[in-house]
Amino acid sequence: MTIMLGDWLHYAKIMTMTKAKAGIIGAVVLIGAAISMWVQHQAQVAAREENRALQRQVEQLVTENERLSNLLARAESSQRFPNEQFNEALRLRGEIGRLQAAVQELTSSKTNEPLSREEVLASIKQLYLDRVDRLKQLFLANPAEAVPELQYLTDRDWLELVEYDHHQLDPDNSRAMSSARSKAQIHFAMTLLDDALRQYGKNNNGRFPTDLSQLVPYFKSRVDDSVLQDWTILPTSRLPSEMRTDEDWVITQKAPIHAELDQRIVVRLKSMQLGTGGTNQWELVP
Repeated sequence: MTIMLGDWLHYAKIMTMTKAKAGIIGAVVLIGAAISMWVQHQAQVAAREENRALQRQVEQLVTENERLSNLLARAESSQRFPNEQFNEALRLRGEIGRLQAAVQELTSSKTNEPLSREEVLASIKQLYLDRVDRLKQLFLANPAEAVPELQYLTDRDWLELVEYDHHQLDPDNSRAMSSARSKAQIHFAMTLLDDALRQYGKNNNGRFPTDLSQLVPYFKSRVDDSVLQDWTILPTSRLPSEMRTDEDWVITQKAPIHAELDQRIVVRLKSMQLGTGGTNQWELVP
C-alpha cells in the first residue's frame, strides 16, 4: 500500500493536534490536583489554628484556675472565717467551679470548635436556674428553715443568692439558706415595713405604733399576717448595746432560725440598721 506525501502530512497534523490536546488535558488535571491539594492544605491550616486557639483558651483557664485555687487554699488555712473572708472564699470557689466547667466544656467539644457566645450564655443561664431550683427545693423539703418573707424575693434576688457555688464550704447549705432568709427579710423591711412606719409616724405626730396591725393601712401592698407574726415592737433598751440609738422604740424580728448565721434587722422611725450576724446580736437585755 502506497502512502502519498499528502497523506503523511495529514496524518502528522492529526498526531500533532492529538498530542497538543493530551498536553492540555494533562495540564488541566495537574492544575485541578494542585487546587485540591491547596484547598486541603488551607483546611488543615484552619483546623490547626482553631485547635491552637482552643488550647490557648484551655491553658488560660487552667492557669487562672490554679491561681484561684492557691488563693482559696490560703484563705481556708485560717482557723476562723470572718464574714468578709468567708464571702471571699465563696467567691473563689464559684470562680474555680466556673473555670473548671469551662475547661471541661472546651476540651470535650466533639468538633474541637470554641463555644459560641450564645452557647456559653445559654449554658451559664441554665446553670444558675438549676442552682435556684435546688435552693428553693431545700426550703420545700425543710419548711422549718423557711420564713414567709421568701415570697418577696424576685427572680434576680434568687439568682444573686446562687451566684457562687459554695457547696464545698457549706455542705449542709445552712449558710445558703440563711442568706436567703436574711435577703428576704431585708427586702421586706426596706420596701414595705420602713415606708409604712415612716408614714405612720408622719400621720401620728411622730409617735411609734404600739401594735404592728396599726401599720397595715400604710403598706404599699398587702402583707400576709404570717409575715407580721415574725416581727415585734421592742424598746431600744432591750437590744444589745451595739444596736441601740437615741430612739426609744424599734421593730425587729422576734427570733432567728439560726442565731449564729441569721442577720438581725432593726427598723426605727428615723433609720434602719442591719446586723452582721452572730448569736450576741439576738440576745435581749432583760
